[in-house]
Amino acid sequence: AEADIEFSTSGLKVKGASFYGTDYLDASISGLLGEKSDLDIHLTRLSIGLAESFIHEFERATGNFEGMFNISGDSKSPLITGSASMRNGEIRGRTVFERIRGISADLEASGNRIKILDLKGDWKPGSISGEGYIDLSEKPLRFNLVMNTPDRGVAIKIPQLDIPQSTLFGRLLTLPSYGEPKFKLSFSNDAAGVLNIRGDIILQDTHFTYPPARSVRGSSTGSGTKLYDTSYDITFIAGESVWYENTFARLKVDGDLNLKILPSGKVIANGRLHSSQGTASFLNREFSVEQASLVFEDSIEYLYATGKTDISRRLDGDWVDDTIELTIHQSRIADIQPVFTSSRFGEQTSGREAMEMVIAGTDLQEMTQEERSQVMRREFLKVIDATLTSPLVKNILTRTDLIDTAHIDVRLSEGSDSDELVLEGAGLRLGRNFSDRMHLGYYMQMGADLRIFNELDFTYRLKGSQFLKGSIDEERGFYLGLEQRLRF
Repeated sequence: AEADIEFSTSGLKVKGASFYGTDYLDASISGLLGEKSDLDIHLTRLSIGLAESFIHEFERATGNFEGMFNISGDSKSPLITGSASMRNGEIRGRTVFERIRGISADLEASGNRIKILDLKGDWKPGSISGEGYIDLSEKPLRFNLVMNTPDRGVAIKIPQLDIPQSTLFGRLLTLPSYGEPKFKLSFSNDAAGVLNIRGDIILQDTHFTYPPARSVRGSSTGSGTKLYDTSYDITFIAGESVWYENTFARLKVDGDLNLKILPSGKVIANGRLHSSQGTASFLNREFSVEQASLVFEDSIEYLYATGKTDISRRLDGDWVDDTIELTIHQSRIADIQPVFTSSRFGEQTSGREAMEMVIAGTDLQEMTQEERSQVMRREFLKVIDATLTSPLVKNILTRTDLIDTAHIDVRLSEGSDSDELVLEGAGLRLGRNFSDRMHLGYYMQMGADLRIFNELDFTYRLKGSQFLKGSIDEERGFYLGLEQRLRF
């Protein structure tokens, strides 16, 4: 910086003050600074790279504002006039978006307000535009910026919402949620220093999952400086070709969901998502979904669903086709109780029998108890086998010689008078010894609510009977610790 300053009774006369060589600013100032000011500011470079410091998603931002401003009036309520512009700026994203090119904007100052005009940028396959203002009369400074997609949607991906591609490897083989949404969002701050983000996001050509992996829930979004606590009030609207996917379901959805996220981190969800097209896998059987609704009332989730799958069964000595219908009456997700019925022979088929036929793919009634148990074990092993024989997983197993130990534990209840088929505890353990010190293992177990739990673990012998052990699963997260093993 350089300055030529003269002191007078009316204030400081700045004949020439230059600021240059910094990362973000080159400017020169001249005029009078005092009780009554009259300063001219020649802005040769104000870089938008400054935003990298507090917006972590911005990996690299380039582009400069250039212009002239005048500050006049008394020190308590100065007035600003002038203008500045930026052309051909660019922002490169880290994860959510790839690049926004051709960014341009104009700043127009009058009185105590700076208007942001004609903000534009090319965000493939569409574009963005916006306008807003900065109010200099408020303390702290108040701003409001409205951004929207005027024509087509823009490409985004959200790695925090990763879609599992394999039951066996869970979150290790994933694709991020992605889409081309349109949006209209406002960004403003209030007197309490809270950044408020409001508006609508219309999902288009979108594939997404929810909730996020346990490992990213509540994690930091980056290392940028936090300028504001943030409050969100955003409504997500399902437009054309919106699909919900996870390990066991692929559903085309419509409807809307409003999410309010308070500065404290509390999430309030209200809305309804509906589907009448798609498939869901249950006990290794694929059901075509007829109707499904997920309702959020103050963040409490309620599910209603109906679906069907075709099976073969023996009736009066002959094999006939039948359809088993699955119904989940609207209830909280934690309390759902699937009901199975035969669409053709409902009066002759109990809920337990229908469920057994779903698992076995055939009728078990004319088999002995031992035969039925063998079939049920065989079919449950198919659930496990289905995860091991997908092309991607099979390639990993055979080409890398990943597995050298395997143990299958299938425990099914027998002789019960209940209509419930209990699979709890059935599981598969795979392992690989990489040396006499290190072992890597994978365990999959069927839970009481018929969910499949996955766990990866490793053990490394440090010295003697001391071992370093670690594990990661979707329920308990990551564990790492030392163990002392005693021999008797």
